[in-house]
Amino acid sequence: ACKLETMKMDQEWRLQYNLDAITQTDSTLKAGWYEVTIGEKQLATEKTLYKHGGNGKYPGWIEGEHPAETEGIVERTVFFTTTDTNNKGASTKIYIRNCGTKYIYYIRPFSNNYFYAIADNLCQKGSYEEVDQDNRLYSNPSELNNPWNNDNRFFVTYTSWYRFMNGNGRLAEYPKIKSNWRGGFQYPYQFEDGSHAKVPNAGDISEELIMEHYRSPGTELRGASDRYIGWTWKMTIKNCGAYFVYKIPPLSGSYTRSGVVVDDDDDSVCEDDRYTETNDKMRLVSSVATGTGTSDAYLAEGWYRLTAGLGYMPTSTFIGTQCSTKYHGHLQYSHPTQEEGIVENNVRFMSTSVSIASNRRTWVKTCDGFFLYRLRESPSADYRYCEATPGCKNARELESMWRVNSRKLMTGRYESSVFGNDGWVYFTQGLKRIPESPPPRSVGGCTYNGYIDSHPKEGEGAVPRIMRFPGVDKEQLIEVENCGDKYVYFLTKSIANDYCYVADTDVCSEDVYREVDDVRRLHYSHKYGTGFTRFDLDNKFNGWIRYTIGEGRMMEEPPAITNMCTTDYQGWIDGVHPKDNEGVVQRKVCWKYNGNDCDSALIPLL
Repeated sequence: ACKLETMKMDQEWRLQYNLDAITQTDSTLKAGWYEVTIGEKQLATEKTLYKHGGNGKYPGWIEGEHPAETEGIVERTVFFTTTDTNNKGASTKIYIRNCGTKYIYYIRPFSNNYFYAIADNLCQKGSYEEVDQDNRLYSNPSELNNPWNNDNRFFVTYTSWYRFMNGNGRLAEYPKIKSNWRGGFQYPYQFEDGSHAKVPNAGDISEELIMEHYRSPGTELRGASDRYIGWTWKMTIKNCGAYFVYKIPPLSGSYTRSGVVVDDDDDSVCEDDRYTETNDKMRLVSSVATGTGTSDAYLAEGWYRLTAGLGYMPTSTFIGTQCSTKYHGHLQYSHPTQEEGIVENNVRFMSTSVSIASNRRTWVKTCDGFFLYRLRESPSADYRYCEATPGCKNARELESMWRVNSRKLMTGRYESSVFGNDGWVYFTQGLKRIPESPPPRSVGGCTYNGYIDSHPKEGEGAVPRIMRFPGVDKEQLIEVENCGDKYVYFLTKSIANDYCYVADTDVCSEDVYREVDDVRRLHYSHKYGTGFTRFDLDNKFNGWIRYTIGEGRMMEEPPAITNMCTTDYQGWIDGVHPKDNEGVVQRKVCWKYNGNDCDSALIPLL
């Protein structure tokens, strides 16, 4: 048989992994001996793929190994793959002879739509489908309901071999995926840990491997909600040396919002070609303009770098007109460290009211010297993602004389009418900074004046602070920046009536405190008359005072005798005065009345 003249089988459409549409079949093939002269130069022995070439033709493959040269002519069965789950839908017999340098086959024609497939090199370009979908990358999380949001829309018809061309060129494996929405899938699939290590050498091919997919936080045990295997999907890996290819069958149509994710590194999004820069100054928090370009309703999903202002989204939420729009977006949580990688966050959109108008899930990456945000279209028109404004460069003066926490100037001023536009400001009065301890009530133009716990150091940038108001539960979120020569504050006019922003003062300065030298206040000054029993109430003391009589200080112990100091109730400090370097401290004042326990109030002392 080896000396016979054979017919040549050299049609490329027969190649086992050919991806072109096939119209030919072997229903009219001439019976006889054939020599295969292309591909691996032998007929296929691996179970071939359903709907070869995507045109509904059924490829045939030989069951069993090819014979040794000493075995002579042997009979083998050829099975034809007729469905994606049936590799033995039909069969016929052929004969094979090993001639040492070649195989020859005695083949007969078979039914329409069937053909004999030729073995091919799977790692050869053209033998696999190339997949280059950025949406599938691990570093591109998304919750949009895109066409790729379900892989039963992509891997839908027949099994094929695939090579993934972007990212790290391989599919993710546990524990890479530990959250939803990676690669744009709510339930992302990944291989079990160590799957690629099972094919360490070029040419190695794995058995079918069951995939895991993430549903929600679990116990890290295989089969748990973070390594769920109930939605069965099995794949095969082949090592082609420089890359891997994967045999992927269709995904069940009932497995929604799921798909395989291409592995890559979080830091890859920091490369110039992975993000878009936006230098839109109307996006700045300080922008109160209105008109065109004030909506992100048509923003294409992707990674964005903000470059018009400070380069980051503010984490403080304000009310009022900002970012040239009605509903302005700020991050709910702080920015991650560079080592934390891509971290999920939330954008809150607020308007002129204190309520949250809408939320939008997002992801944030801290790169070397800048931040990136995974953004999509805003919830509706008049919604924008905001960028923090350089406070030191854009702050305006608050120069009003009444904005000092030591001046009793009850003028009924309301920030809604006198503050102006929301934005960065700095004080020019007093110590030119907001107090760090509760100021007295009813000074500085309003009943309630704000204070914060501390100021940032120079170089820290804009940081959030909570402004509190003494005697009430109200709080206001602000931002503060240390500019070296001054502090600047991002404040809003949309604060309740009778609440104000005031500057702190040096209370030891003579132009701040009030001297009190009335001898009727001395400890042993006896009560006389009835016109002075409402002395402190009638005089409406508000602000800092200094005693210039007696020992020059308020008493630190209860009076020995009642009805002294020209009044019914004598006040003293429950404690001691602060030391020179302690600054402003709070002490409780007690009021003596017929030996009863004191009624108390807090006052600041310096």
